[in-house]
Amino acid sequence: MPTRQIRARRSRWAASALLLIILLGACMNDDDRSGDYAFDVVRTDRHELDLRTPPTREAVGISEDSTGVSVAADDEASRVIHAHVLLPDGVELDLEPYRLVVEPRAGSARPQGLTTRTAPPARANLMFTFETVDEASAFLSELAAQLGEHRGTLTDDYIERTSQILATGERPHPLIASAEIGYLTLSVRPRAGSSAGGRSTAHITFNWSAMPDD
Repeated sequence: MPTRQIRARRSRWAASALLLIILLGACMNDDDRSGDYAFDVVRTDRHELDLRTPPTREAVGISEDSTGVSVAADDEASRVIHAHVLLPDGVELDLEPYRLVVEPRAGSARPQGLTTRTAPPARANLMFTFETVDEASAFLSELAAQLGEHRGTLTDDYIERTSQILATGERPHPLIASAEIGYLTLSVRPRAGSSAGGRSTAHITFNWSAMPDD
């Protein structure tokens, strides 16, 4: 066989072997990545989240070696969870998210020596969706009323301006409203639908860096 053909064949085999190694490596990376995020899943129509003090993993339902807990409605027809959230300074919220997620802080902000499977929770995210802009506006107003003096930048002017942006689908998305409640930082992030006629959404996020006592 001519030397040129042998070299060409060897090159093709080498290229095929390299491609196989790359694909196998990608699959292994995908497996490792999925293993890094093993959430507990809770199905329920009612859920209480106690954030009056920095919670432990056990207190919020994160099991040993899990990276967080995701709570969704038990009945797909109901779609929402009736969530009762207890906050510092006697603040209590009654909300109806379609999902609630509690997890440790990621990356460099996590306490040294701890991983997502061992660190205490540091963030709670509640997710909402609305059929109409009026529903979204009413949600923001009701949330502000429940927060009372802790409403922060979730003011009447903010709600009015945000409702207008949600109605027109203008960009950029509405600004984030925020408030400080004890050791917690609350942020409210409404968003217009991604397409004409699309549903508006909102995320309520609680962030904290304080560690639990035990």
